[in-house]
Amino acid sequence: MMLRNILFFVVLLGCFFSKAQTFTDKEIIKLDSLLQYHEQIDSIQKIAIGEYELQISNYKILHEKDTLIQYYLTEELGLLNRRVNMYIELEKTIKPKWYDSKALWFIIGGATVISGAVVLDKIN
Repeated sequence: MMLRNILFFVVLLGCFFSKAQTFTDKEIIKLDSLLQYHEQIDSIQKIAIGEYELQISNYKILHEKDTLIQYYLTEELGLLNRRVNMYIELEKTIKPKWYDSKALWFIIGGATVISGAVVLDKIN
């Protein structure tokens, strides 16, 4: 539409500042078809520009979401590392002490049996 107005204005200026020029019917039809062709191309380009702008805005939204996902994955990784460190500390805390040794309890059990046998021997 705007291109048509500009072309019309240029033609009018050309008419005013030039010597008397008349256009034949073929020339007018040719100019009109050329004008319609350019209007059609212009409208197609406007549609394409609108679609490209929509695509760019979608890419910006996608970038924001990707950034947010990356941030949360980094936070999750940090929390998982803290959890691993806490399990290591827990393992150190509940690690068996010296009195949880099987050998110690075996020796105490053997001493109990032997002392029981000695006591029974003295009683009899």
